[in-house]
Amino acid sequence: MSSSLSHSEEEGKDTLSSPEQNVTVMSFGYLFGVPKVFDKLFDLRNFPCPSLHLCQSTDGTSKKLQDDILHRPVYVKEIARIVESIHTYAENHPQSIIVIGCEEGRHRSVAVVERVYKELTSLGLSTSVKHRDLLRKKERLRKEKEIKDSRKMKYQLYEED
Repeated sequence: MSSSLSHSEEEGKDTLSSPEQNVTVMSFGYLFGVPKVFDKLFDLRNFPCPSLHLCQSTDGTSKKLQDDILHRPVYVKEIARIVESIHTYAENHPQSIIVIGCEEGRHRSVAVVERVYKELTSLGLSTSVKHRDLLRKKERLRKEKEIKDSRKMKYQLYEED
């Protein structure tokens, strides 16, 4: 199972970008380390978190979570700043990797990357999205359960001897 999700848009509309131009916008969690390769980095760790209920029940791809945080003035301002920065940077760097991080890479950064993707494609930039750590917590919990079950089995066998 992959620990990332991605999508890209290939529409037959007039764009300002050349076929060689592609901006990749990636969400990530600082908990799992900063990506090794990138051109620009934006940090959302100090931005307000979504409600606890939404964090426990959904992720940044959810419309409910996006509505909860992306209409807040601090996010509106930051998204506009990010989009302007990427748009300006992409003029001289057609193959760019932009990373946007929060603590776990599942809520704030994912929601912001989704919005930035929509904004950049509406400006005519060929843009793709990757969510590096979106599924990582689920994988980590599954592996921890497997380890715990394995240990439990090991100790049960020890007690039987």
